[in-house]
Amino acid sequence: IGILILVGYTAHVYLRENKNSPSPWVIGMMASFICFHMSMNGYTFMNQGRKKILYVITKSNFGGAQRYVYDLATAFSDGGNCAVSVACGGSGTLVQKLAEKNVRTIPIPRLDRDIHLLDEVRVFFSLLSLFRKEHPGIIHLNSSKIGVLGALAARSYNLSEWLKPRAYRKTARIIFTVHGWPFQEDRPAWQRAIIYAFSWLTVLLSHTAIAVSEYDARIGRLKWGVGR
Repeated sequence: IGILILVGYTAHVYLRENKNSPSPWVIGMMASFICFHMSMNGYTFMNQGRKKILYVITKSNFGGAQRYVYDLATAFSDGGNCAVSVACGGSGTLVQKLAEKNVRTIPIPRLDRDIHLLDEVRVFFSLLSLFRKEHPGIIHLNSSKIGVLGALAARSYNLSEWLKPRAYRKTARIIFTVHGWPFQEDRPAWQRAIIYAFSWLTVLLSHTAIAVSEYDARIGRLKWGVGR
């Protein structure tokens, strides 16, 4: 906003002295509009041309999925061509290791592995608010729980962006990495049926699904509506 005011006022003062120019207020307003249009489309001196990647994972300990996120986040941030952030629940080892590599982390309140319906609703809206604030170009979801919540929030975010004029849209590509299918675990049949449905929904809502093993990939291809 400060830049818009400065540019508009500068144009007004400069052109006011030139009697042969068009109305200074008209030119000033045009300059302000151009700056506003650039700012709405993400043109900044610091981040112009940098792809924004947001990794999202449920827990911040340092297991296999967290190591996967750590490796990707640090690799893409090293080149300087991507603005990388990692959103997760808690403040565990993953957060500490990313801080050592100067990778930005974003805490998600009430996000953990246990399922509590009210907390899941809060997490969904926290994610939706985060996506609207960050405007990432890529949303990379990891783990089953954040997969379904994140995919629903990301699709809701994309829908809200599609309602905007084309010039102002900032939709995200949704990627989901499968770190094992939870419906394959030893659980009661009714739980596995529900988890299967949510896993299938997560894959359908994502633009790309990545399996960390050929075994998981084969199981994923058996889901209705899922391609290669």
